[in-house]
Amino acid sequence: PNLTTMAFDIEVYNPFGKPREAEDPVIIIADAHDDEQHVFSWKESGLEQQHFCLNEKATLEQFFEHVRAVSPDVMVGYNSAMFDVPYLMARAQALGVKHVFEGNKVRKAEFSAFRCRNFLHFDLYPLMRFFGVLGMFNIRTFSLKHIFREVMKAEPVEVPHHQIWRMWDEGKVKTLVQYCLSDAHITLQLLKHYWSLLLELFSLTGVPLF
Repeated sequence: PNLTTMAFDIEVYNPFGKPREAEDPVIIIADAHDDEQHVFSWKESGLEQQHFCLNEKATLEQFFEHVRAVSPDVMVGYNSAMFDVPYLMARAQALGVKHVFEGNKVRKAEFSAFRCRNFLHFDLYPLMRFFGVLGMFNIRTFSLKHIFREVMKAEPVEVPHHQIWRMWDEGKVKTLVQYCLSDAHITLQLLKHYWSLLLELFSLTGVPLF
């Protein structure tokens, strides 16, 4: 099927390591679809892909409006059911913003999935873990960067996760934006790489794509 697919990634201010939904803001949201890349943030990066926003609330609003305008059939992330989606929903609720993830959460063992009404939400992380069990990868760490190196044989943009808040405070926004854009882009590449296999697997098993 000819589906419109959008990959997305977020960066969160994390001075205490693990971000706190009630207090720590979303600072960057990036997406990739077709041949386009967009990033939403409330500090200037100087990159042409950026939509400059006044604050975190405006960042969320503009990203959600962008999703509604593109109207993707598939929204794909990496560990997004466990982190990105619930974090965006929590921050949207705290700031009084209407988000795009209308639906309900489904829990299976250690993994979660979101059954969304507006689009199919698909999280690549549980699938990569499943492929690891099958022996398709010879790695122990299933981070997005490790998977991308193993599968695509290319180097992604890297930033130390624990330094994100410090780089944001120090004004190294361009590097952070490039990092977030890279994560969205390589997530989309991985989905495209496995898309035909995924359709065959889910047709065979009868398990819904999400």
